[in-house]
Amino acid sequence: MLHGPIFLRTRYSQFNFILLMIGVLLFSSTSQSAVKDIDINQFIRKSDYLDVKISPDGETLAARVRDKEASYIIFLNRKNLKSVGAVKSSEGDLIYDYHWANNDRIVYRLGQKTAALDAPSLTGKMYAINKDGSDRLQLFLGLDQSIQTVSGRLNGSKSYKKSAGTAEFLQRTENKKKILIAYYPWQLNGKYYYDNRKLPPEIAILNIYNAKYSKIQSVKFPGARVIPDAKGRIRITSFTDGNDDTHVRYRLSESDSWSVFSPLGFEQKLSISSVSRNGDLAYVWATPESKGTESLLALDLDSGKHSTIFQKDSLDLDNWFQDPLTGRAAVGIFEGEKPSYTYTDETLGKQHAMLTRAFKNQRVTISSSSENGEILVVFVDSDINPGDFYLFNTSTNKADFLFSVKSWLNPKEMQAKSPRQFTSRDNQKISGYLTKAKNLASAPLVVIPHGGPHGHREYWNFDSEAQLLSSSGYHVLQINFRGSAGFGKQFKTAGYGNWGKLMVEDVIDATQAIIQEGIVSENKACIYGASYGAFSALAAVSMKPKLYRCAIGFAGVYDLKLLLKNSENQGNKSYFEKVLKTEKPNWWKQSPTNNAERIQANIFLIHGDNDTTASIDQSKAMKKALQNAGTTPKWLELDRIGHGIYDDEDRVIYYSEVLKFLQQQLH
Repeated sequence: MLHGPIFLRTRYSQFNFILLMIGVLLFSSTSQSAVKDIDINQFIRKSDYLDVKISPDGETLAARVRDKEASYIIFLNRKNLKSVGAVKSSEGDLIYDYHWANNDRIVYRLGQKTAALDAPSLTGKMYAINKDGSDRLQLFLGLDQSIQTVSGRLNGSKSYKKSAGTAEFLQRTENKKKILIAYYPWQLNGKYYYDNRKLPPEIAILNIYNAKYSKIQSVKFPGARVIPDAKGRIRITSFTDGNDDTHVRYRLSESDSWSVFSPLGFEQKLSISSVSRNGDLAYVWATPESKGTESLLALDLDSGKHSTIFQKDSLDLDNWFQDPLTGRAAVGIFEGEKPSYTYTDETLGKQHAMLTRAFKNQRVTISSSSENGEILVVFVDSDINPGDFYLFNTSTNKADFLFSVKSWLNPKEMQAKSPRQFTSRDNQKISGYLTKAKNLASAPLVVIPHGGPHGHREYWNFDSEAQLLSSSGYHVLQINFRGSAGFGKQFKTAGYGNWGKLMVEDVIDATQAIIQEGIVSENKACIYGASYGAFSALAAVSMKPKLYRCAIGFAGVYDLKLLLKNSENQGNKSYFEKVLKTEKPNWWKQSPTNNAERIQANIFLIHGDNDTTASIDQSKAMKKALQNAGTTPKWLELDRIGHGIYDDEDRVIYYSEVLKFLQQQLH
């Protein structure tokens, strides 16, 4: 057990006190027309604290926080949590990420909110600033996404780059005024620049006090990702080719030629993760052909030999942490029904095991550490806890509470996300989660198939949408159907060519199992999803017309031929040809648009008019197919919205309409 007090939860006081001290008022209250809107807002409102990082010497904390239209980084004395400075993003920009460049100064990058996405996209703008808020310097001018123009040189000769590009922070250097970066040029396609990582990057030294840029070398592989060792040497890289295959190259020294890392018995989809402090080991994500689960390998850069560090038979490695002193792998996280951990003999592994015992039944993540490993920033979350940041002193074994990411929510008032197991009609074990309606034994059911679909899955985590529906009087079922990530290659690829068949059958079978348990009545279920989840929802009500009373699709894909056609412009046609198995005859007939005549459920279609991922033409095609079949769906077209909803106000409008529809259909 940890020694000393562990403050599991403190509410409001620190958050409000710190922000008022620096003159920042976050989330000023807005009037609501009804109690219902206030309830929606408390669940779907985004987190205030996004991340916390500690300075190399462990003396100062930097916390990225958000306001409705802006973002901030606040700097706090670690010992008393008093503010020492702050920086606010400029109008129209959001702080995308940041890194400590030395003990007194950070570098940060800006992003812009775009209508097509529910998250900001990088503009290429990078700044440096001292922790007291002084000496702010723009390092790269970047690109204004709204007008697609590239600025020229900054401060005469200080800024090296005229063309658009993205600078990636690699690491600090022994010279406290300089950092090591990788610079990725953007490509001009017609009138627009794209950060598509199809050009070779440059490795450079950047002075964070005068913006001087000094190129060291180029890495010849297009869009190559590089990870330096503690001495700044680039000895390993990974890159993705035109067939979406990832390759790893390594070398003995920076003057040697690159060697191919192609371990026997492993698939060639490899990607680098980290390098140990002394530079002898590189860590690589890989999938053994015999097991088919994503694993972590350690590659000896001198001998070329490798060893397996973290691996399980039926689960992919989800995340891992390295010891801050040695840089060696210490903790592996596998996400089954709940998170489980595997440890090496590194010190951090022992510390993490101690923390998991103290924070029982919660997930423990190491998010930052001082350079000497004495002070750790720890993030703790669970199915009922959106997440808390703690400071853990490894010398005293004391964990002190810092911030809650959603301080207005009380975990004791949230509903458990209970793991469930189902058996499909062909005897495949399928996992999922059931969140029961709050204070109701008998309630209608809302089934939510996830989007993606491949590379995505449901986790045992805090789910704002499920908690909102639970609080509104609904049981919520979420399923890891075949095609989902996390359960090995065979489970994921079983979904290829089965978007409207096997994957949807798993969702239907899980729904029927819940009904057979008596948890919900047969005529009291609705299915609701976004993106591929919307496809699954509309496919399910066509395959099993009497099972669901209603279906809701947001930002959905419903016509596979149209999806493939649009993918040509997005440059991912080969991916969709693979996962849809377009070489098979009649593959496109799985589309819900092709089966509209079988649908008996009431349908609600919602789409943003700025969605570039799944064009609104998809929903229009589904609407037309339903109308031709004699059904008139409820329709909502959202202005300025893309493939997701970024602004809290827009999210309140969206969920108000969803809840209104569910109320009409299930009560």
